Amino acid sequence: MGNSHSASDNNSDERKKVIDSETSEDKEPEQKTEEDDEQFLANNPIQRLFALLRRDQVDVDAVKEIVNGGNIDLNTPDVAPTLPDNADLKDPQVQKILRRIQNRTYLGDYALHLLVGRPVTHNTPEVIDLVKLFFLKEHPMNARNILGSTPLHRACAAGNAPMAAALISWGASADAANNMNLTALHMSCYAGHTDVVKLLLQNGCAKQITFKSDMGLAPCDFILNDEILNLLKSAHKQHKTGGVTPVAN
Repeated sequence: MGNSHSASDNNSDERKKVIDSETSEDKEPEQKTEEDDEQFLANNPIQRLFALLRRDQVDVDAVKEIVNGGNIDLNTPDVAPTLPDNADLKDPQVQKILRRIQNRTYLGDYALHLLVGRPVTHNTPEVIDLVKLFFLKEHPMNARNILGSTPLHRACAAGNAPMAAALISWGASADAANNMNLTALHMSCYAGHTDVVKLLLQNGCAKQITFKSDMGLAPCDFILNDEILNLLKSAHKQHKTGGVTPVAN
């Protein structure tokens, strides 16, 4: 059987809506271009933490210093930061920061959303271990942003199976659905992340193979390759959740 995208070509527009609405779930963190936010946000630990986690390379020691400092509530969403009262608004560097703040879309992410939503190539054992640290410091493992997406949604959309596994091992719900009734399985099937699909199926998500989102689409409508198709068929048969939607040849 050749590769197939859906049971029906009529679903293509609906799929685009999924990506348009969830595009932030699969973006790399921002590149570090200069030393900027931290010096202005040093007196606001949670905002400094968010600034560090938006970078493509995580400064693990700096993150640990903030999280272990005891003056931070990890049950806090990311919002547009405010500059200190003594910031010089005429300073070109300050103006550059303000422009970035104005141009950035804030989805009410929590620290874990930002940590785990990076490509697997950015993983290190130390970065993955930060999931455990956040758990021990009472970061909500199923924190929801304004889209209703959890950190696991973010990790699965990014194809980061090791991060997803760490989240699940520390209590993340593998079957959580966001505000559009999109699950992590929807996102990983759509993006073609075979390793993540396999992980989710091993953690109780086979029952969601035919679970439809608010757009009427199930994970089995997003099949991108034969390997994922075979995984879904096998899990579907084992758990007897009903027939897999036919896939066009």
